[in-house]
Amino acid sequence: MRKYIFVLFVFALSLASCKTNDEPQYSPQFAMSEFVVSHLDATQKPDTLGAKVVDEVIVVDSISVGDTVRFAVLCNAVTNQLTSFVATTDTTILYMKVYLGEQHTKALDKSSVVEDCKLVFLPGYGAASFPMEYIARKSATANVTFTLSSTSEYSPTTLKFSQPIR
Repeated sequence: MRKYIFVLFVFALSLASCKTNDEPQYSPQFAMSEFVVSHLDATQKPDTLGAKVVDEVIVVDSISVGDTVRFAVLCNAVTNQLTSFVATTDTTILYMKVYLGEQHTKALDKSSVVEDCKLVFLPGYGAASFPMEYIARKSATANVTFTLSSTSEYSPTTLKFSQPIR
């Protein structure tokens, strides 16, 4: 009987000495809505663009110069907290804009939303969603990179998409 108690004591002691972390660590995650394009030619109705994943890059159907693409982004830190969201583009995109409502301004610290689409979150926010849009500037392939950072040790997460512009 003493042998079993001793084994149980050693087992309990080994579990108690394991390093535990109060906050589980998960990579931050993205989700995106469908891409909707509004054409420069006002006689055409808005369309939903198709997308497929090729070599870990989301490739979106082509658009024309001057078209506006709208979509929504959901950022989720799972059990951690969001720290920042950055969208970078190349010169084929005239501008990229994030639309923020009143609920977003309470969650954000210092942001230069129009110039470089960087959002810095205040502590305590685990998820955020917001609509975005961009306008095609010239014929080429547009490349966009989203980077989402959180308090996780597996942060940041990067999402890339490209879109041919005719």
